[in-house]
Amino acid sequence: MIIRKILKLAFLISVFSAPVLKAQIIHYKVEGTIEGYDGMQVKMSDYGNNHQIIDTATVFNGKFYMEGDYSRHALVRFDIYPEYANCILDSLIIPDFQTHLPKPYSELNTKYYNYRNNLNNYNEKLMNYVLELQADSTLTEDDMKERFFLFKDNIYPDLKYFIDILTENANGLGEDALWFQISDFELTPTEWDEIFTVVPYDIKKLPYTIFLNSQYQAKKKALPGSIFIDLEGKNITGDTIRLSDFIGKGKYVLVDFWASWCSPCLAEGKETLIPLYDRYADNPLFEIVGIATCDSFDNSIECIEQQGYKWPQILDAGMTPMELYGFNGIPMIMLFDPEGIILERDIRGQEIENAIKKYLSE
Repeated sequence: MIIRKILKLAFLISVFSAPVLKAQIIHYKVEGTIEGYDGMQVKMSDYGNNHQIIDTATVFNGKFYMEGDYSRHALVRFDIYPEYANCILDSLIIPDFQTHLPKPYSELNTKYYNYRNNLNNYNEKLMNYVLELQADSTLTEDDMKERFFLFKDNIYPDLKYFIDILTENANGLGEDALWFQISDFELTPTEWDEIFTVVPYDIKKLPYTIFLNSQYQAKKKALPGSIFIDLEGKNITGDTIRLSDFIGKGKYVLVDFWASWCSPCLAEGKETLIPLYDRYADNPLFEIVGIATCDSFDNSIECIEQQGYKWPQILDAGMTPMELYGFNGIPMIMLFDPEGIILERDIRGQEIENAIKKYLSE
């Protein structure tokens, strides 16, 4: 396969051209400016190391300063709520809270600024094209999707571009390429495994990379054709409940992994799941089950009442669903057959309705 050839070449280049890496300490200075936040604290955290706080500073006369040592050129985030900026830890860092990027002063932050600014320009073109499509009343939803993806394929960088960024930058730039770009390509677990072989060691060992890898390894066990994986939570009265109480009981079960803070989840519930539930409420072969993911019990209960969800819910499940089923974004909607085998994974909108019609009519 083409991706395998690309990765082999990238691996050989990285092995034979990269110098021997030695442990290093980076001495950094931060010179920041932000108006209207005097007396408030700015935090600099390490994305890849569980958002560990590296340094803090208090804003005085619209300015703040940091100085210290760190173990790598990490992708870092500066936060002073609600403002933020992403930068690379380097000898000089000047966060720009307007662009959410560094000002291009040091070599690495100049590279990162150019890289991210280019991606922002691509995304702006995509958004403008979406508005054009939405303004054309003659287009169906399928037409718009087809045209959008054709347009995106023509203008947006391909996977090889981000793999090259990753293999050539064992620093925050490579971290960004892996965590926020490559992982968005809807890779199969096999494709991810191939890419993982060329991830620089300094990035591979980071907690966030380890977490992403664990997601793909879990996904291998939860692809269509796999048997369901049981998990536990609470029902709306606070009693213990399990997924196996619903799945594998002779019904087709649509499982909605959602959260009260997830606006796309709530939109999917209102536009697709509630009408679907009402349509099939009397069908003894069909059931919907919600699983609140990364959400508190109380917030889930309040949201269920506000949204009018009538189907069974498994609440207070934490991150366990993501860990078991290998996903890192919601809504995640799956369809299981009467024996508990996964039929469909990551379906939305019309795809959900099409799948239900297909299997219930067989």
